[in-house]
Order: sequence, then C-alpha cells, then structure tokens
Amino acid sequence: MMSEKKYPGFLLVISGPSGAGKGSVIIGLLKRFEDMSVVTSWTTRSPRTGEEDGVEYHFVTKEEFQQKVQEKGFLEWAIVYDQFYGTPVENVKDLIEQGKIAVLEIDVQGSRSVRTHPMVDEVSLFIVPPDKKTLEQRLKDRNTENVDQLERRLKEAVREVDEAKYFDYIIINDNLDTAIDDAEMAIRGEYNRSRWVYEKVIQTFRQNS
Repeated sequence: MMSEKKYPGFLLVISGPSGAGKGSVIIGLLKRFEDMSVVTSWTTRSPRTGEEDGVEYHFVTKEEFQQKVQEKGFLEWAIVYDQFYGTPVENVKDLIEQGKIAVLEIDVQGSRSVRTHPMVDEVSLFIVPPDKKTLEQRLKDRNTENVDQLERRLKEAVREVDEAKYFDYIIINDNLDTAIDDAEMAIRGEYNRSRWVYEKVIQTFRQNS
C-alpha cells in the first residue's frame, strides 16, 4: 500500500464485456490501494442476490433517473439491456477532491462519454477474458441470464472488445490473480506520469539550485 501521497486524486475507468471479471479485479485492487474507492452509480435495474442499495449501486426508479438527466447531473449515462445506468458528477468530484483513486465500473458506451467529458482526466483499463468460449462459460456459471439474454451478451461482447483500442491498458483476465497484478502495475505506472509528479520534481530542483 502507498504510505505517502504522491499524486492527486484521479478517475480510474474500468470496463469490458459482461462476465469478464471486472468486479473481481476491482475487489482485488481495493485490497492493495488504501486510497481507492468505488464510485456508486445509479441504475434502474433490480438488485441481484447479495447486492445492497448504496453499495454496488443506488437502485432508483426510472422517474428519479430521468429527473437527474434533466438536471444534467450525470458524468455519463446510458441504456444497457433496457435498463438505465448513470454516474452522478458529484460522486466522482467528491472522491477526487479527497485525493482518492475514484474507480468507475461502466460499459464501453459509458466510457466513451467519460473520455469526452471536460471535467475529468481519467485512466482507463479494459478487462477481457482470453477468448469467447471462456466468457460464455463464465456467464453460464453466473446463472443470471436466460438463454436469450446469454446469446445477446455474447454478441454484444464482440462489439465491446472492439472498443478496447481506445483504453490506456488492456488486462487479459485468464487467471484472476495475474489480472489483478497486471492492473496494479498499470495503476502504479501512472504514479510516474509527468502529469502527476512534474510539479513536485521541478520544485525540488529549483529549491536546490
């Protein structure tokens, strides 16, 4: 874990096909970074088994969601499989201002909106399984989709993987521990990016000159 703050807060966007293991990678990263917090987004879908309101998502009605859209209160929002998903701007800003790595798990449609938003300077990871067969098995093991939904998600995955080229890093989740290691290395590599440390470095040299 980081013992000294070396960078400002920033937004970490994590995306990839449904069933790629994004949630499991995030859980692993949270154990390794003390200054990392997950952004709680809004959704109109029903909670899955074990999900709690305010933890995985804020579960809201379509009327509440649409009111937020009218108020321009979302950093990004999208309709995914007939349900609304959105990230309130204030949730992201609050974490970044606290110096946190604000983790946002969203689909590729939402990540496209974030890339063009003037408010944030994000780092993006795309999580992908090693092949389509592995993804299909993971979706079946999850047992949350019927046959039609499963087929729909597999077709959608092909389109989503094509979006990987727009991300800063691609993490192939063949083995979960290895995927978490790779994601950790990508994030730690960001600490040395000039946008994080330039001011600190140049001030040190000026003081000693």
